[in-house]
Amino acid sequence: MTKQMNNFQAAVNEVPWRALMSGVSVGTSARAGMTGSRLDLWFASLDALPLADLTAVVALDDIEMQRASRFLRPHDAARYVKAHTVLRLLLAAYVRVPAADIHLMHGAHGKPRLTACNCAGAMAFNMSHGGSELLVGITRGGEMGVDIEVSGQDLDVSSLARSCFSPDEVDYVLSGDTAQALNQRFLQVWTLKEAVIKAQGGGLANSLSSFSVVCRGETAGSTRLLSDPRTWQLFMLPRDRGVHAALATDFHPDIRIHCLVNDVSGSNLRPAAAMPTAGWQAEPGGWAADGA
Repeated sequence: MTKQMNNFQAAVNEVPWRALMSGVSVGTSARAGMTGSRLDLWFASLDALPLADLTAVVALDDIEMQRASRFLRPHDAARYVKAHTVLRLLLAAYVRVPAADIHLMHGAHGKPRLTACNCAGAMAFNMSHGGSELLVGITRGGEMGVDIEVSGQDLDVSSLARSCFSPDEVDYVLSGDTAQALNQRFLQVWTLKEAVIKAQGGGLANSLSSFSVVCRGETAGSTRLLSDPRTWQLFMLPRDRGVHAALATDFHPDIRIHCLVNDVSGSNLRPAAAMPTAGWQAEPGGWAADGA
């Protein structure tokens, strides 16, 4: 087994699952008595994790393998298999069962959940991968959605924004004064909207243009869908240049959110080193943020 896989397995084995399942933070923050909603974020570079090592640990179910077989390019299929295998390893670590015993079910619009036999209680999770970048979020006591996108594709930003976004979002995107700014603003809005839809679990029943993540010319801290009474808290997650990641949760805005951030990159496991974006404060092992 490679060094990268050994480090990843060691990290998974040290998952602070007791803290997550009790809903409190960990590390220095916990010792200081800090309370709030706990949410763990796992980032990984899929291309740094060997496929053979992952598939030797746990096999995907028939539905997942059928989906993997539909990819035209082998490296896209490999990334799909890696992402879903990592998800199973993480979930197994949190609920303390062998990865082979993780069973998933899907809602009406495809949002995955653990089955009752895994005794997960109120644990919720979500996964996104774009290119080689993987993001998994795991929490308890609320719903959440994540999205991660990598810039670099040639996009007709103006046309896409007008066909998918609300008027406020279109104005925000098109106010970018360079091609780079246009793409950055587009991906900010796109990832936030995708995170909301994935958190809500309604799939394409919610039109992308039916709600807005922009208010008064800036990305908003919260949003609501016409079909859902909940208020969704919105956060952009700090990542390297060219990578855009977003989080949406239905935690009450008065509750402080603590994110334990794990970054599996090549042979290293470390808290994400990027400085927090607006709204986040660094704390040992991750970030903290207050609601809108």
